[in-house]
Amino acid sequence: MTLYSIADYVTRYNVRTIVIGYPAKQEDVQEKINRFIKSLAMTIDAEKVNIEKVEEDYTSVESGEILSNFKKNAAEDTVSAMLILQRWKQLHGN
Repeated sequence: MTLYSIADYVTRYNVRTIVIGYPAKQEDVQEKINRFIKSLAMTIDAEKVNIEKVEEDYTSVESGEILSNFKKNAAEDTVSAMLILQRWKQLHGN
C-alpha cells in the first residue's frame, strides 16, 4: 500500500489514529519504520492524525497459538494485527 493510498483512507474515513507495530529489539526494522512514519506524516495532515507505535514482539507467536490448527498464512498476520491493536487499547484504557 502506498503512502498516497493510506492518505486517501485517512481522509475518506476520518482516521484520527494510526497504530503501527514496532519491534522492541530489531533496530534495523525500527529505522525502516521510523522512516516510513516520517514519510507518512509528511503525506497526511499529521496535526490531525496521531501515529502511535505499539510493541509487537511475539504477536506472531501468539497468533500462531490462537490459530494452532492452521498453517501460517494471512490469517496469522491478521490475528497479529488484532493483538497489536488490543495492546494499544490496553495502553489507552479503551
